[in-house]
Amino acid sequence: MSIYAKVEGDTVIKYPYGLIDLKNDNPNVSFTSDALSKEENHSSFGMTEVIEVEKPIKAGWKTVEETPALSNGVWSQSWNHSAKSMDELVDGDILRVDAPDGAWLKENGKNAREGDPELIDGVWTQVWVTEDRTWIENRVAFYETPDQQIEFITENGLEAWQARVADIKARYPKP
Repeated sequence: MSIYAKVEGDTVIKYPYGLIDLKNDNPNVSFTSDALSKEENHSSFGMTEVIEVEKPIKAGWKTVEETPALSNGVWSQSWNHSAKSMDELVDGDILRVDAPDGAWLKENGKNAREGDPELIDGVWTQVWVTEDRTWIENRVAFYETPDQQIEFITENGLEAWQARVADIKARYPKP
């Protein structure tokens, strides 16, 4: 199915332009149902066929049809992308990235949480927000699990464990 526009010179007056538009613009003329496709009507009534261009899809963006564009004497559909709002985003719109390295977080006293996606170089990208851990969160992270504590004591002795605990407490003192 073809699409049409009403044009004057290089300016689109109405788009899309259909049979009802043609009849309304010319009430004293009778038109057959195929009037839009007849070449002789194009020049007589200021109509032109618009070449269909496949709607481009871009994750995280809305694609909106604009006024047709004239290029080398041919009118074609024209599309524009505009970024979706945060409320419009769906999972497939967001580039997922790995969380920050757990060892780095532990060593630097940070927690990481998923933040709101951000538009980076035209791509909606998941962002990780790092925040300082509290002194108690840092101590717990470095003490590790009870199983790991027992293993440390078994392999290194109680005095080594006590030295490690003292070092952790010195590194992360109570406020």
